[in-house]
Amino acid sequence: MSLHHENFVWPIELPGLKKLVLAFIAREAKLPTAEGFLTHQNIAKSCGMSESAARKFVGELEQEGYFVRMRVPGRGVSYRLTLPQMVAP
Repeated sequence: MSLHHENFVWPIELPGLKKLVLAFIAREAKLPTAEGFLTHQNIAKSCGMSESAARKFVGELEQEGYFVRMRVPGRGVSYRLTLPQMVAP
């Protein structure tokens, strides 16, 4: 878990629940790699929303370039943060 990554999320202009999902994904990312393993069910339960809403927000956030999803054989899906502020000089 990394509160470091979560700090990059709060200044981003996003609607409330969408920002909450991104902050949760960022918090669950490991500090050295910025990667984490999460399920839509886990995101939905932790953020207090339906699984379909979690899927929608995850899909939108990925399209907007905040992270990439990577399939990991036998483990499901891994998320790697690509927040613009994290890579800016």
